[in-house]
Parts: sequence; structure tokens; C-alpha cells
Amino acid sequence: FRVSVQTKSPLVAKDLDLFARYPERVDVGITITTMDPEKARAIETQSPSPEARGRALSKLAEAGIRTWIFYGPIIRGFNDVRGGHKPNPCRYGSHHAQDKRNMQ
Repeated sequence: FRVSVQTKSPLVAKDLDLFARYPERVDVGITITTMDPEKARAIETQSPSPEARGRALSKLAEAGIRTWIFYGPIIRGFNDVRGGHKPNPCRYGSHHAQDKRNMQ
């Protein structure tokens, strides 16, 4: 069976040794609301920084683990394209992003 992990925490990279044993069965996603550290602090006061999350994704992807980004919540004018934000999941080696704007 497959296992999909979704988190906001870069601590997920500490389980790399476990994920590496089953790379064909595991994928890891991290929620990213914005890559702007100031905006992130404003809406995710107790969450790890976006840069730390990105580094964790890179580490996992470099080890051959399938990674992805869940981009949300999308707040109009704050972290959407109109607000000047364009997420780039490939920056951290992620294969794709889940985009809530396109989900019905």
C-alpha cells in the first residue's frame, strides 16, 4: 500500500531513513501558504518558516522521495497571483503542487 504524508513541519525530514526504505510507496507533501516570511509570520504565527519547509522538501527530493506542495489557504489579494505571489514547487524539487483554486 502507498503512504502519503502531509505536514507543515520540516521535522518530517528526520524520517528520511524510513521513507528511503520504501521510495516507491511513499510521498511527502508540505503545506506552503506563502514564501514571503513576513506574510507567513502574520498568518502562521506558530508554524515553521516557509524557507525551512522548502529546505526539508529539497532534502527529501534529493534523496529520491516523491514530494509535493499543498498551496493553501489562498487568501485573495494576500497570497494569490493578484497579490503578486506565484508559487514555484520546482524550486524545492517537488513534482507538483495541489492548487485549491482548481479544486471543485
